[in-house]
Amino acid sequence: MKALVAGAALALLAACSDDAVDEAAPTPTSEPSIAVEPVPPPPAPVGPTPEDLAVLESRDCTAVVQGFAGAVRRKALTFADLFWMPDAEGKAGFDSLVQGLASPVLTLGAMTQEGAAGSLFCTVEVSLADASAPATAPTSATLVLRRVNDVDGATPQQLRWTIRSAALAPNDPAAY
Repeated sequence: MKALVAGAALALLAACSDDAVDEAAPTPTSEPSIAVEPVPPPPAPVGPTPEDLAVLESRDCTAVVQGFAGAVRRKALTFADLFWMPDAEGKAGFDSLVQGLASPVLTLGAMTQEGAAGSLFCTVEVSLADASAPATAPTSATLVLRRVNDVDGATPQQLRWTIRSAALAPNDPAAY
C-alpha cells in the first residue's frame, strides 16, 4: 500500500509539474503582430526647375524680381543667390534677415527703371515679412538691379538682371 500511495504521489507531482510547464509556455494569440515600418528619409531638396532658371535670363525686371521673391518664399537660398551680383552691397544683411524668418514673404512695391551709360537699372521697393508671425512689422528694403544695355559684345551674364544692392530702410532696427 505504501508503494501505491508513493506511486500516486509521484503521479500527482508529475501532473503538477506538467501544468506548471504548460502555464509558463507562451500561448499563441489570435492577434497579429504589428510590423513597424521604417520611417523614410525626408525628401531631398528640389532644385530649381527649368522655368526657374529661365527667369534668370529674362530681360523683364519685374519677372526677375518676382522669381527672386518666389525663391525667398520657398527659402531656396542657393537658388536665390543666383539673382545677386557676386559683390552685391547689403546681400549678407538681407540673407541674414531671410534666414531668420520661418515663412518669409517678399512683397514687391513701387518699381522704376532707367538707363545710364550703357546700363539699365531697376529699383524696387520691397517689404520682407514672416507669414508665421503676422504681428511682427515687416522690414522695408530697396533692391537695385542692373544689367548691361543691349550692346555689341555683351555676354549673357552681363545682359541679365542681377541684384547689385539691397538697402534696408534706415529706421528699421535690422539695418543696424
